[in-house]
Amino acid sequence: MAALGVISWAIIAFVTLALGVFFWASFRRSLRYQIGRSSLRVTLGSLTVRRIDFNDIERIDKPRRELRWTDTENWRNTFDDSRRLLVVHRRSGWWRKFVITPKHRYEFRRQLREAVAQSRGEVPETGPDDSEETDD
Repeated sequence: MAALGVISWAIIAFVTLALGVFFWASFRRSLRYQIGRSSLRVTLGSLTVRRIDFNDIERIDKPRRELRWTDTENWRNTFDDSRRLLVVHRRSGWWRKFVITPKHRYEFRRQLREAVAQSRGEVPETGPDDSEETDD
C-alpha cells in the first residue's frame, strides 16, 4: 500500500516537472526551430527534442481553421501565437499535424518548402498564398 503512494507521488512530481519545463521553455522562448539538411528540428537550447524528416512532410500551411489541441502535435514557443502559427502536415505518425510558431512564419515556410523540395530533387512549390505577406 505504501509503494502505491510513492508511485503516485513520483508520477505527480514528474508531470509537474514536465509542465514546468514546458512553460519555462515557452516563457523564455528557448524552443527553436531549425532547418537541417534532411529534417526539421525542434531544439531546446542545444538539445534536439523533436525531429521530422523532410520525406515525412506532405505540405506546410498556415492554419485554415481553428486547431484543436487534441488533433495536433504542438511545439509552440509563445503564448500569443495568433499570427505565428504554421502547420506542417505529415504523411505518417500519431498526429499528422505538427504545429510550430516561428517568429516570421512566411519566411520560415518559404525556407522550409525550399529545403524539402531540394532534398527531394524537385522545384520548390509556390502557392497563391506565397505573395508578399508580412508578419506582425
